[in-house]
Amino acid sequence: MTGYDRAELRHQVTQLAHDVPALAATSDAAWPDALAGRRPRRLLVVGNGDSHCAALAALLAFARAGVAATAATPAELAAHPELAGVAGYDLTVLVSASGGSPVMAAAAGALRELGVPTVALTGRPDSPLGAGCDRTACWSLPGLAPAPGIRTYQANLLLLLGLAARLDTGQGIGGGAGELADAVAGATGAAAGPAGQLADLVTRHPVPAAPMFAGTGPRLGTARYAAAKVIESTGLPAAGHDLDDWWHVQRFSRPVHAPLVLLAGDPAGPVTADRVRATGRPALAWAATGRESRFGPLLDVPVVATAAAELADRLASTPFDLAAAG
Repeated sequence: MTGYDRAELRHQVTQLAHDVPALAATSDAAWPDALAGRRPRRLLVVGNGDSHCAALAALLAFARAGVAATAATPAELAAHPELAGVAGYDLTVLVSASGGSPVMAAAAGALRELGVPTVALTGRPDSPLGAGCDRTACWSLPGLAPAPGIRTYQANLLLLLGLAARLDTGQGIGGGAGELADAVAGATGAAAGPAGQLADLVTRHPVPAAPMFAGTGPRLGTARYAAAKVIESTGLPAAGHDLDDWWHVQRFSRPVHAPLVLLAGDPAGPVTADRVRATGRPALAWAATGRESRFGPLLDVPVVATAAAELADRLASTPFDLAAAG
């Protein structure tokens, strides 16, 4: 893959807060038409890779809006397309930044055959996915350059959270866009510390340690997203887990110096950073003010992206460097 460099990772982090007002306005303008008067009670959100992570991160916001939402991958639907019909979903949002994935286009076709209304959430309305869905909710990011998905992930996540807000209040994001942009800017400004701490733990040994990320609820989506960004940016193995699963299974994995980042929503929960450290494994707890609010998952994006960029700089790696991977 060509055109990728570490500088773009850093640049995309700086653009996150700047992107918020336009994306919020796009969300408020796009969803009324995309919903076509529907008020779904059962919602299916389909995506793979980063898009699936964004869907997972948005599920709690839909639940708070009284919507029973499920996240699925196109592979799951390809194996059992009848589940979408049996479950009685009255709307499906198919998420893909590029809209060019053949499996996503195939999923849209299968859902339409089942009579489930489909909306494409994408950055390319003229893509195969956009053409294959009943309606579209589209965003645009000026000056987008090749990089592991950072601005694109925020775009899809923000519009999903904007949809949840609209279904909850009927108003969308509205006048809260400025406050949201300030919150993302604050999270970006505070990201260097935790990102540097993780990089210290990963690189303190001759062979860099593979980091693990664990969370619950929307933080599970963030954990999987964080692992993906580390892999794409550095080539290091990384993994995202449900926190309870990590405690019962993965905490027994080796090497013990491989660090864990806890993204749990409840800092007073049964698994804490101190409890993990007591097992001999280094652990960090990433927490941002306001992250349990409706738009809280957006505040995790800057620290995840900053950590990926910091690790790439420390290891002098190029994103998606397949040659280095052998």
